[in-house]
Amino acid sequence: MSKEDYLRRIGEAKRRMKKDGIDCLIIYGDSWRDGNLRYFAGLSPFAALHTDYAAPYGPFTLLTIPIDGEPIYFVPDGFLDSITMEVEPIEDQPWIRLEPWSKSLGILKELKKKEGLKRIAFTGKEIVPYPIYTSIREGIGEMIDSRIPDSMRIIKDEKEVKLLEKAGAIADMVYEDIIETILKPGKMESEIAREIIAYAVSYGAEQVNSDILVMGGKYEETMLGKARDVPIRKDTMLEFHVTPRYQGYCCDSDRGIGFGNITNEQRELLEVAKEAHEAAMKVMKPGVKGSEILKAAKSVNEELVGALPALLYGHGIGLQFEEIGFIDEWMMEPGMTFTLAVGTGKKGVGAVRVEDVCTITKTGGRSLTNFDRACITE
Repeated sequence: MSKEDYLRRIGEAKRRMKKDGIDCLIIYGDSWRDGNLRYFAGLSPFAALHTDYAAPYGPFTLLTIPIDGEPIYFVPDGFLDSITMEVEPIEDQPWIRLEPWSKSLGILKELKKKEGLKRIAFTGKEIVPYPIYTSIREGIGEMIDSRIPDSMRIIKDEKEVKLLEKAGAIADMVYEDIIETILKPGKMESEIAREIIAYAVSYGAEQVNSDILVMGGKYEETMLGKARDVPIRKDTMLEFHVTPRYQGYCCDSDRGIGFGNITNEQRELLEVAKEAHEAAMKVMKPGVKGSEILKAAKSVNEELVGALPALLYGHGIGLQFEEIGFIDEWMMEPGMTFTLAVGTGKKGVGAVRVEDVCTITKTGGRSLTNFDRACITE
């Protein structure tokens, strides 16, 4: 994150605060839910804390944005020095004020008294540990809820979309490796999952965001699960879930792949999932509600005789693997970025799930992950 990004985002947050009559915005985050922290400060707390070392503060943070004055980032006490050094190489002096978590309540009380803060908003109530929230509320008084960070993050700028596109390109390259190199009869699902991670990292991914799914045989029909210590075989359907993160931005990509000589009914499932994705993309544009996009995909699935109920959803994605929630009630605008997941299946035949990262353009929708959606490989 550049200093320019930081100043622009803080400035926009203050503009929205002024519009909403908010004197101070307090944003909670931790090492597990760090999207707002990365977005506004480019920093995330370190998760690997020993209990005795972390107590009583833990990997929790607060970013406080007063309507007047500089923001304050309260970080875990034991990592104040290391987080300071994360910032210092960017500028001769840190461009954000850092304070230890243990002083957060005292500084907030002082800030409220000195600046006469009357309307304080809090973001992260749904994830903050209850004792932390209540101690802040008891210290500085009642706080209103605010969705300002969500309302900003739901629209990605050009730079963010390019980073998401790079994460998607990594996923596409990994799928090419899966069909060209990784898939071998008798290889364990768990072994394949480890190789997927290694290939993603070799292409520049800093990590993967969730369990890598490699599912074969009857297990594949469930569409959800973890890679097991079970060998794959040929002439079957396989389901994959590949989730690289690049420079903080996430990808969420699913594919069903026919491995070897699969049945005509299984081929049909692959084609239906592909057609459902295409149908959804055709209606994707500014001004369309998310539920209408999903409805277009569902209509294709309903034409498949004997099909199980369609698996359909979409969720926000960006600095977090799942952010902002599901798209059903979204009214699409240029820059919105989310996943589109469509799935279909038949009992005793198999199941297929296709999931891509998509973004809304000025005239339509564009997929940032593009590997073959009905792939069959020998």
